[in-house]
Amino acid sequence: MFWLLLFLVVAAAVTLRQSAAIRLATSLRVLREERATLEARQADLRRRISEAQSRGSLARVAENLGLHEPVDSTGATPPLAERLAALGQEPRLPPPAPSAAGRIFITRL
Repeated sequence: MFWLLLFLVVAAAVTLRQSAAIRLATSLRVLREERATLEARQADLRRRISEAQSRGSLARVAENLGLHEPVDSTGATPPLAERLAALGQEPRLPPPAPSAAGRIFITRL
């Protein structure tokens, strides 16, 4: 009788362990499928972002907005010295920052 009871307890433990393993394997399979789906979506989104950032795509969007690519003469701004000369002003540099050399530092002891 003791051996039968021991056998039934061991068989029940093995069955419970197998059931838990099957549930875990099923949830692991579902998670792997979900991960594969998310990785495919990520790859698609990266491709779409790259495509949207391409020069051709941006040019089409700019055309739809009524913009055009600047010609060499339209987009150039003259250097600061030329702009100031046109206004009749001389370019000025900011005063140099004071250096720590030559200063006396007093510390408390």
